[in-house]
Amino acid sequence: MHIFSEHEAGAGGVQAADLTGGPKATIRQTVHLNEGTRYRLTWQERTETWEDCGVKPAENQKYQVAVTGQRNRTYTPTSSWQPPEPNPLDFTATADDTVVQFISASDDLVHPAHCGAMITRVSLKELKSGNS
Repeated sequence: MHIFSEHEAGAGGVQAADLTGGPKATIRQTVHLNEGTRYRLTWQERTETWEDCGVKPAENQKYQVAVTGQRNRTYTPTSSWQPPEPNPLDFTATADDTVVQFISASDDLVHPAHCGAMITRVSLKELKSGNS
């Protein structure tokens, strides 16, 4: 995994994690949540900004998001930074200690092999009643 500077990421003043396509990268964090409570996980994503990676299609820079007790979801990054709301992941916590993971699913066989999705502005918020 690489951490891109504010300049390299081009994400409006924040750094970004690059889920490289070479050795598969995973970002993992355990968070304490209230079991049975609904939450919304949001983030921003895009294809890698490194100059040589523009030739690797987004389809080959996929990544997965995994949350304890939920089925993994696969995403194809966009070619530019989008607002975090288009891909929210809503879930009910199944344990007090919940693991959230962003996992590279980039295709190593497509040149350049090292290119993978970039992730930034990850947020986890409790959903109040009335929110889906």
